[in-house]
Amino acid sequence: FAYYFYRLIARAKRVYLFFDARNSGLRSGEMSRYLYQLRYMFPTGSIRYYSGKYPVEPPVRRKIEVCKTPEVMHSLRRILDPESDQRLSASVINRYINCPLSFYLERVADIRVADPVKDYIDESSFGTIVHHVAESIYKGLARERGVKELLVTAELLDSLVGDTVRLHRQITQSVNDRYHHLPEDEWDTPLTGEAKLLGKTILHMLKSFYREEKQFAPFSFIAAEYKDKKQLVVTGDLTVNFTMSIDRIDRRDGVVRLIDYKTGSDPVSFTSVDELFDPSNEERQKAVFQLMLYSCAYSAHTGYEGPIQPYIYQLKRLNTEHLPPILYNKMPFTDYREIKDEFWTRFQHLISEMFDPDVPFVQAANEHACAYCQFSRICKG
Repeated sequence: FAYYFYRLIARAKRVYLFFDARNSGLRSGEMSRYLYQLRYMFPTGSIRYYSGKYPVEPPVRRKIEVCKTPEVMHSLRRILDPESDQRLSASVINRYINCPLSFYLERVADIRVADPVKDYIDESSFGTIVHHVAESIYKGLARERGVKELLVTAELLDSLVGDTVRLHRQITQSVNDRYHHLPEDEWDTPLTGEAKLLGKTILHMLKSFYREEKQFAPFSFIAAEYKDKKQLVVTGDLTVNFTMSIDRIDRRDGVVRLIDYKTGSDPVSFTSVDELFDPSNEERQKAVFQLMLYSCAYSAHTGYEGPIQPYIYQLKRLNTEHLPPILYNKMPFTDYREIKDEFWTRFQHLISEMFDPDVPFVQAANEHACAYCQFSRICKG
């Protein structure tokens, strides 16, 4: 190749050679050896070297906001109508905190972007299957024993760790139901390929899960995938349609626990209520916010005024962190009532702002929220 290079330029009177000085990715930003050789071989003056500089200005981000016109307010107020199917949830309110404009596009303007069809099991599908398996095991045992609340002891957990047949069958059924979408009479179809590998991963995770749960035994399993659709009184003159779905509810030593299973790496510590509502915080504790809101709603809907402990099970960290509690100011957060009043005051202000005609729907304050937003093309297009 050196011969070809020099033969190519042998008779040229003027030669321009360019190289890319950027050093991102696999590019080193260095000149090739041929250019170094030319600069070394030819006398000074016969070769001139220029460093080109190109001013690049980032595109100006368009400012987009939606004023709450009477038409917009009419659509928004569907969330207040008891006869409407439009409801708020913790995830929807988290979306509003991150980006009011995104909330408007999805929930007010009813613009829905279809989920891309995937021919592999992504993080979301994996989490759905794990949730379903964890739910079904305890519910199945309660049904077999004919009890409303299942007493989970260390002995029961040990038996589950050793009952590979039960776990494997439930995993197979959940994968065929939630991922392959097979009819119920085909849920026992043996898994193959990627699904089989996934099943082995979940089996290993479940056994670790039951081993770690022994630290809480005995406890009473109350419900899984607890769903509730009711109106939630925010202030004296503001009541919204609200729905919640709690992964698991149990009771231990007189304390009700609301548990959220997470297959990701959500932060589980916070130092102030303000952090939970701060859209500029890239590490905002959305899962903690969700559980705090569910704790308040659960208390309001059931009339339960005792201690409630929000708890996050980070399933991918079972073997390293062993199901630690949420930390508030570096201390275990054992009762939502510690911050209930402050949280609810902030929540009231947030929802009042959502329905305030004078406050427009604006873009996210932090572009980090745009990373996985399905509407980012609208803002950046």
